[in-house]
Amino acid sequence: MILVDDDDPKFFQLLYPNFWPIDGAPESHRALAAAATLTASVKIAKVLVVGNNVHVSAELLLPTAAAIEAVLERSVATIRAAVERFRTLMTADVGTCEPIGRDDAPRDFGEWRPRF
Repeated sequence: MILVDDDDPKFFQLLYPNFWPIDGAPESHRALAAAATLTASVKIAKVLVVGNNVHVSAELLLPTAAAIEAVLERSVATIRAAVERFRTLMTADVGTCEPIGRDDAPRDFGEWRPRF
């Protein structure tokens, strides 16, 4: 879903709503942690827990409204990557995960990945 703001034509938001339904408080806590991790580590992605669902968006400020064509494909790829990483974090066995972080990110904003 592409959202535009008539008052700000250079703002672009690509939204994938309700891609993960949340079932109860324990899953909600884990979803909030995963969302924070991914929002901090995936460029331009915002992963949000809203009610009992999780949404992901890619948000950009463009030099011109027509520039959307130049960024659309990469924005879709970013959303797909964020969704896949979210699913991995939510389905990984916490006991078999290790923290990893980006070199330029604060260490407490690491992400989790399964150990192989």
